[in-house]
Amino acid sequence: MVGVETLDKVNLENRFAELYGRMLDNSDRKTRDYLWATYDHRMKAHDNIRCLLKMKRESKETEVGDSLIYASCFVLAFEGSYVRTIDSIVFLLILAGHDLLDPLTAKYAHSPDEIGKIHISVKFKFLKEHKFETLVREEDSQIRNKIAHHDFEICGGNEISIRSKKYCMKTRLEDLLGFVRDITQPFVAALKKESDLRGIKPTKG
Repeated sequence: MVGVETLDKVNLENRFAELYGRMLDNSDRKTRDYLWATYDHRMKAHDNIRCLLKMKRESKETEVGDSLIYASCFVLAFEGSYVRTIDSIVFLLILAGHDLLDPLTAKYAHSPDEIGKIHISVKFKFLKEHKFETLVREEDSQIRNKIAHHDFEICGGNEISIRSKKYCMKTRLEDLLGFVRDITQPFVAALKKESDLRGIKPTKG
């Protein structure tokens, strides 16, 4: 599993700034606002996670219930925070001239909606090809899929079991949220820096 300590935030910010700068030179306001909106979507996902965790603290659920809540929060974090952040980076790469082929439709993705429909494994491969492999969380993706398809067992003690391997979902959740935070910091810093250089602000409303 990739740990948050392996991220080179300075390098990421420079690479994001380069990609975003190219996009600002060639794209419209709607495109810029989509990239800023990924941050808002991440915060909404975190609000939902906080609500679930608050319910856990206030309830008298068993350890089994706690495991299920943490597993649910993990799926929210993966889909609502991590994937949205990854999709925005994939979008920047596409705008910079790189082609992402959807193997199911045999068509190239151009818009955020089209990127969102592509399987995460294809996007992981795309990121690796363009030297963003540090952002790839393949094991977390596999865990998310097993939870989403109810292909796991609840063990209690914040743990679930997938094919006889146990995972502490509280720890996985904390690690994933920390990873997204450490991606988002240089990403937002790059967007802000490049926008300020051009006197551009995101549209409100």
